[in-house]
Amino acid sequence: NIREEDFEPFIKDEKTYPSIAEKLIQHGAKYILDKRLNQEVDYFLPFLDVGMKRFQDNIWLPYYKSKLLHLVNRNEEAIDFLIPVVKEKISDYWTWSLFGELFNDSDKEKAISFYSKSLLCKGEDKFIANVRIKFAELLIQKELWNEAKYEIDTAIKTKENEGARVPDRLRNYQGNEWYKIATKNNSN
Repeated sequence: NIREEDFEPFIKDEKTYPSIAEKLIQHGAKYILDKRLNQEVDYFLPFLDVGMKRFQDNIWLPYYKSKLLHLVNRNEEAIDFLIPVVKEKISDYWTWSLFGELFNDSDKEKAISFYSKSLLCKGEDKFIANVRIKFAELLIQKELWNEAKYEIDTAIKTKENEGARVPDRLRNYQGNEWYKIATKNNSN
C-alpha cells in the first residue's frame, strides 16, 4: 500500500528526513531480524531490493540485506552486501564481527582475522563482550585454548562490571579441562 509520494523524503526546517517508504523498509527488515522470522525473509527481500535501488545513499539497507541473508544461511550472498557497509563503516567493530559470522562456517582462518579486527576497533565494552564470546567459541573449535580462555575471562569480567547476566555457557567453559590447563594471556 505504499504510494509513490511515500518514497519522497520529508523536508522540515531546511532539514531532509527519510521518506516513509525508506523507514518502513528499514524497520521491516529490523523487525524480521529481531523476531528471527526466517520464513519471512524471501518474501521481504524484494522490498529491500526496491529500497536499495531507490535509496542508494542508505548504507543500512545493504546491511540489513546482509543480515537477512545470514539469518537464512545464505552467507556467501550476504558477503556481497556487507562489503560496501564495511567500506563505509571501516572502524566500527560490528561490521567486522558480522564478517566473522559470515565466514565462521566456510573459512575459520578468515573468521579469526575478522573477529580480531573487530576487537581492535573502538566500541562499548558491553557490546564488544558479545564479539568476544563468538570469537572464544571459534577459538575453542580451533583448540586455541589460551586465546579462548583470555576472551572468555574478558567477556565475563565485562558482563559482571556492567551488571549484565553472564551466559551459562561461559561459566561452563570455565569448568572444562582445557580451560583449567590453559595459560592465562595478558592479551590476544
